Amino acid sequence: MTLEEMTGAMRPTNVPKTATELQNLVIKNIQSRKYQNNYEFLEDMGRMLAVIGEESLDSSKIVGDTGYKGTHLPLWDIREGMHDFFVIDPITKKSVPDPRVMLLGKMIYMVGNQSGQGHEYMYEAYCEAGKIYHGIISSLNYAWNGIGSWQA
Repeated sequence: MTLEEMTGAMRPTNVPKTATELQNLVIKNIQSRKYQNNYEFLEDMGRMLAVIGEESLDSSKIVGDTGYKGTHLPLWDIREGMHDFFVIDPITKKSVPDPRVMLLGKMIYMVGNQSGQGHEYMYEAYCEAGKIYHGIISSLNYAWNGIGSWQA
């Protein structure tokens, strides 16, 4: 039984490929009152983060087990030349945090910071992503380093 079958919640099948498109989607969702409460917002952000991270993983190559906060999932191998939550900068050829991951982190922090809970909101979204992510979630920790009070 999959996590989706157990919880009844489906992860988005795709996330916009650019930070601008992603920002527009999140703003549209907030303005249309898609989220009935803060938890729904953080859960959706966690799902999007997990999908972005899994773009770098190969679901056909299971290399172990992973899990976070009580979940148990197969650990998928990282595709050659890729790193979860990171991309290769086309100019410097160095691995840098995916701009979409950075954008979501900043948006989550900004929404949470309205009530003085920016770091707490980021942590909750991090946990939500970790529950459904088929990789090692600590990579997200490094990608978010320096956003608000987040420190890797």
